Parts: sequence; structure tokens; C-alpha cells
Amino acid sequence: MPITLTRSDLKTMVSGFKKVIPRKKTLPVLQHVLVRPGQDDIVEIVAANFQEILVYNLMGQDVGEFVPFLFPFAELKTLESGIRKNDTAVIGPEQDNLVPVAAVVSGESISRNVPTTDTADFPREKQIPTTMRKLGTFLAAYRKAAPFVSTDETRHVLNGVFFHYDEKAVVGTDGRRLTRIDMQDCPFDRDIIVPATGVLKNGVLESDLGGIGVLTEDEANTVEIDTAVWRYQVICPEGVYPNYQHVVPGDNADFDGTVTIHPGDIPLIKAALTQLTSDQDGVVVFCATDSVVALLSTRVCEDGHRGQVVLPNSTAEMERTVVTGINGQFLRECLDTGFNRIRVTGDRSPWLCHGDDVNGIHVMMPFALECNPEEIVPLVDKSATHEPEGENNVSYPETDEKTEGVEQPQPGTEPAEHNPDLRMVESDPVQVLVDAVTAAQDAVKQANSALHGIKSKLKAVEKHYRAQEKDAANARKILDNLKQAAGF
Repeated sequence: MPITLTRSDLKTMVSGFKKVIPRKKTLPVLQHVLVRPGQDDIVEIVAANFQEILVYNLMGQDVGEFVPFLFPFAELKTLESGIRKNDTAVIGPEQDNLVPVAAVVSGESISRNVPTTDTADFPREKQIPTTMRKLGTFLAAYRKAAPFVSTDETRHVLNGVFFHYDEKAVVGTDGRRLTRIDMQDCPFDRDIIVPATGVLKNGVLESDLGGIGVLTEDEANTVEIDTAVWRYQVICPEGVYPNYQHVVPGDNADFDGTVTIHPGDIPLIKAALTQLTSDQDGVVVFCATDSVVALLSTRVCEDGHRGQVVLPNSTAEMERTVVTGINGQFLRECLDTGFNRIRVTGDRSPWLCHGDDVNGIHVMMPFALECNPEEIVPLVDKSATHEPEGENNVSYPETDEKTEGVEQPQPGTEPAEHNPDLRMVESDPVQVLVDAVTAAQDAVKQANSALHGIKSKLKAVEKHYRAQEKDAANARKILDNLKQAAGF
């Protein structure tokens, strides 16, 4: 009996499977999904690579027993994009290496046969017992740590999120910054490094509760996660996670002060970083005094000025003024995770970050810079005190979920083009748009006029050469007549 697929089923499967099926098509068998009978009225559809296996439970299928078969993932995507909301498609079972496919569209059935291949080489998952856990808590902690894991393939141990059983903590680090998220209930009974995969990071397994289990074979761990819709297995990297605790500053560390970044300043920081940083290093100058917190460009312009932005709502409690470098992207990702209270130092010692809405810590390394604090501090103090016209005039991006509900400054201008000095003149954005459209229309008119001129000149050249050819033909005809008359 054929297997029925609704558009909702197809959309869910394609969205999940594309995070597992390899983009490189070097092994054709991995470009297929395995269709097999499950328990009761469930048909299991499986996607796999050599590290992950993702199983979708297709429910409500009264098809009985059938021989498992492979179905091309490309054909699955074609069905998903081809049928409409209330339409369905049916596939299988396999017959002579062909899988019948029929899509019912607006009451009309469209049928064809899709070639398939042998199932022998398709990866098989392991049998792993699971225990019901708070899956939502596990995934939330995992996703907070995952952005900070290393992407260097040679550091495979750091390519995953570390679940530290003794400390009941989740850790992600790339050697330059580190996040530790504390958990009251660790889902594992041992230390586990879980790979940073698209399935775990991107919301495929969303569920408050789910089964979690670990199987250890030959010192290699495989993690399984079960929900009502999905079952997921991933092989964990082998190795010993480094002792991350020795890089975390203690409470008695010699910090120069504490900076609290106000949520209302985060959109300003994001907008300013695109103008203050360069593509080469992404480093900005971080300046904190008792009266002002500011970011400045590391580049000094020809007129001697630096691009700068003063954070009007952020505060600092400083024992000593700090002027140092910091990676702008690292700062932004730290704030996006919720770590907005930063204990800072200017001597290249690690910074220790906390947040009111996140249970954990974040460690970030500053950079040494060849800049004179005696030059920087008066510059930002003057900007904060006098607020000259045009200073800090950086447009804010639209509010996201993390800053929604927080009172935001109203800049009143559209984002300006790159200006390393951040000295932008306020203007009417509607008039700017009108002027730009008018200029574009004038440019198009001039281009059309020039094109017509070229066409007319080309016609004149063609006419000239045709006239020359006609004169030459007449001359040859006259010469032929003379030759005949002269008896040549």
C-alpha cells in the first residue's frame, strides 16, 4: 500500500534532512532517504551521513509490512515544492528498482516512476536506551555555548560543546573566548563532547521533554535524542577536553573595574561596529572611565580624528581607566548571549562577563594596542560632556527579541554610508531618497541618449560604406563596357 505524504510532512522532513544530507555528492547512497516500516501506524524516513542519523516518524500510515527502500532526497524536495497546501503525494513501495510516485494536485493525479538503489550501503543507527529529560533546558544551554566553539578542523575536541558532569556545566571555547553555562540537572552521567551540528543548533528537535541516552563503544560515545517526531543520533569526538577552568579568572583577580552595557546601547554598538572595524582584524578600541564608556576605531584618519561612539546609557565603576583593544564581533556575540556586565582590565588579562538573564560566565581576551590613553580619554570625555553636533549619530537597526520592550534611542536618520569618523550630518531621509531616484532617472536618460547617438552614427557609417561599394560597382561596370568597346 502506498505511503501518503502531506505538504506539512514534506516541509518538515526537507527542513530537517537538509542539515544532515551531505552537500558533496561523492557518495550517491547518502543523497537518498531510507523508507522503512516502524511500529504501529508509523513509517520511518531516515537521512544519514557518517556522523549523524536523523529519523522522521511519519504517523497515520496504515501500510502494513513492506521491504525498506531508498528514495532520492532531490525527489523529496521536488514533491515539497510542487504540491499545494491541501494536496498530497504518495510513494512506494519499490518495484524492480523503481519507486512509484503520484502527486494529487487539485484532484488530478500525476504519476511517474523514480529509480532507486540498493539499501545495503546505507548507514544504520545503533540501539541506544534513553531516559526522559528536560530536553528544552539541554538545548537552550547547548545553543548558548555552541557559537563559541572552535571552527578549526584540526582542533576536533574544541569543535564540540563540552558537558562537564562534575561541574554541572556546558562549555564552548575556541581558545580566544569561553562560555560556561551552568545547569542544575546535567542530562548525562559522564563527561561528553557533543558536536556543534545544524540539527542541534537550528531548532529541529524543539521539545520541552525528550529521551536522551549515551552509548559507549571502544571509548567512542554516541548520543541519541528522541522526541515524538524525530530521533537523532550523533557520534561524539574522541579525546580529552582541555582544563578550561584555569583560564577563568577568580573572584580575587585584579580587575580595573566593571562595565555594565545597557540593553538600549546594544543596537548602537552593532551599528557602530560596521563602521569602526576593518575587514582585516575587526578590532576596536575600548575605553572605560568613571564617566564614560566608548568604542573607537583603531585607524587614525588624515585629519587626526578617530571614529568613535559613546554609549550614552552604559555605566562603569572603575578603579583605573581602561583603554585597550577588543574584537568587535566577540563583543557583539558576548552581548547577544546575555553577558552585559563585564569586569575589565587593561593589561591583557582575561575579562570576566556575567549577565542577569543568563546563568553562567563568559571569558574574553583583550588585545594590546599601540595607542596613547592620554590621547583617547580626553577625546571621549569631551564627546560625552559637550555632545558636539553630529557626534554619536549612528542609526539603530530594528529591535530584535533581546532588546524588545527596552526603551530605545530614536536616531531619526537612515543608516549612512561608511564614514570612519562617524560624523554624519542629519538630513531628511525622504528627500535623500527622492534626490537619489531623480539622479538615477537622469543617469538613465543620459545613457539612453548616448545609446541613440551611437546607433545613428553606426547607421551613417553603414550608409557610407554601402555608397562606396555602389560607386565601386558602377566604376567596374563602366570599365567592362570600355573594354568591350575597345575590343580587349
